[in-house]
Amino acid sequence: MAQNYALSSENPDLEIDDREQQARAAARAVFETLTNKWTLPVLEACGDDCLRFTALRRALDGVSHKMLTQTLRSLEREGLVERHRTVNPRVEYSLSAAGRDLLRTVYSLCGWSRRHLEELMDGMSPVFAAPSTRPVTTRTA
Repeated sequence: MAQNYALSSENPDLEIDDREQQARAAARAVFETLTNKWTLPVLEACGDDCLRFTALRRALDGVSHKMLTQTLRSLEREGLVERHRTVNPRVEYSLSAAGRDLLRTVYSLCGWSRRHLEELMDGMSPVFAAPSTRPVTTRTA
């Protein structure tokens, strides 16, 4: 996450610059985390529940043990997921308040895209707007 800078009240302009740098660094870190293939599916799988690692892995078709571990660690570092130790070696994961808020924001973005689907489709390149109707040719040896 972003490095914390000591803010000085002696120079207010420097304080604002440091806060802006911190905010930008934090935003970049969160956006980098969100671009991971498994971040949004993990957030959605957690939802309002507190789930064990194995339950999360079962809910996410195709995720490897290593990738789920890396994704959960990254989300925990960013403050989006909380890790709870229960009876050894049991560990459960749940969304933090920030993670729940982010998930609501993602759902809101999905709703926005559905409401504006026609406009979005009209603005898309024809390559992306419709599936290809070109016949598939195969090479024979």
